[in-house]
Amino acid sequence: GEEIFSVDFSRNDYTNEMSGMLADEDEKNAHHDSLLAAKMAFSKRFDLVLSSRLNLSGGTDVVGALQFAKKYYLADHENLILLLSDMLLFTDKKEMDFEHHLNKPEEIDHYLDLVEKVDLKNWETVVLTGKQPNITPEKFNTVKAFYERYFILCNDSLIDYSSGAVTKLEQVISK
Repeated sequence: GEEIFSVDFSRNDYTNEMSGMLADEDEKNAHHDSLLAAKMAFSKRFDLVLSSRLNLSGGTDVVGALQFAKKYYLADHENLILLLSDMLLFTDKKEMDFEHHLNKPEEIDHYLDLVEKVDLKNWETVVLTGKQPNITPEKFNTVKAFYERYFILCNDSLIDYSSGAVTKLEQVISK
């Protein structure tokens, strides 16, 4: 995997000695401006990467993405993984194909035995699948149940798994 965007707000200094009594408001505005700039930079980079990947296979390597994310772990910090994915794991490894399998809750244990576990101790994860019109609600819930159990086995704290809980994501980011 490749990193498409990274920003470290911890190094930003929004203080202005000349602000006087408006210092708090000025710092808040400066932080807001840096967030907007980061959102615009992310959007531009995301669009560029998306267009470059349109011709690639439709496979989803969730485990590979989690392994890649681990390299950004910072001790003594809150570490959040945001997965924007359909979560329909599809790799050649151990014939993992959630696009055509994992349709019923009875299959969950079988795939939990097969899938590689990634140690995500001290991580929090939010999964946003987006709209998935090509799968049934039963399949969505089965895949969700699989990942709820999978993240427990990986020692992770799964905060949310939904098709678009932006408010939940905003709550996590604004902590």
